Amino acid sequence: MYVELYIDDDKKLFHELEKNKEKIESDAGLTLNWRELPQRKASRIGIEKNDVKFDDKSQWAGQFDWIIDVMLRIKKAFKVHL
Repeated sequence: MYVELYIDDDKKLFHELEKNKEKIESDAGLTLNWRELPQRKASRIGIEKNDVKFDDKSQWAGQFDWIIDVMLRIKKAFKVHL
């Protein structure tokens, strides 16, 4: 499972955000995966949750809680830079 900020066709924005990587990650309380993807137009900044079992419905509520929590943290950390 992966939550990300997808930046379409704007490497300049990606690099501006990357300059603030330490502050953004600190504000979010997360270690993010910064992927410029130099051979592509888009860039991605996100975080992955491993050990997810999509076929186990008893885990769905916790998985959605994780997604919502991470999205809110990312929103808070990035909004001052966007």
